[in-house]
Amino acid sequence: MRGRGRGKANKGTLAVMFSAMTLLVVFLANIAPAGRVALFFVSSIFIMGIMQERMFVSAFVSFGVVCFLGFILAPDKAGMIPYLVFFGHYGIFKYAVESGTRGATAITLKLVYYNLCMAVLYFFGGGYMLAPLPDMPWWLLLILAEVIFIAYDFIFTKLSGWYYANIRSRLLGGSWV
Repeated sequence: MRGRGRGKANKGTLAVMFSAMTLLVVFLANIAPAGRVALFFVSSIFIMGIMQERMFVSAFVSFGVVCFLGFILAPDKAGMIPYLVFFGHYGIFKYAVESGTRGATAITLKLVYYNLCMAVLYFFGGGYMLAPLPDMPWWLLLILAEVIFIAYDFIFTKLSGWYYANIRSRLLGGSWV
């Protein structure tokens, strides 16, 4: 009888912990004078841990809770827009795409998704993330954004794999020693 149901409890706790860590990083991204994009990147990683446990509903609930609490707690409400529009749910989308497709199809789907999110951010985001952009032709900025996204996705994949191989078992009941 010992340990019965422990896996579900640990996974539930894991989802709550990742949500809390996400909220903390999103809040820091909101108040930080610099490094906001890097902090939003970090905030996007935690949801992948929930997705790797195949807790799809928990991932959506985590995204919703972080958005809701973030808008309540953040001193600058516009600072939540990048998380809401892209960073908060990219891990869910990435997991769904990579579970069903590979190769060029997966990359194409992720690029289309990224471009749609960036279009929403550009047209409805109030220019929150656009102020620090260099004065360059729009087409060059677009190419640069695509290259940065591909690097982001690559790093995201590597960090997800590292989490799964090195941290996951320890968080779900293994030993840190």
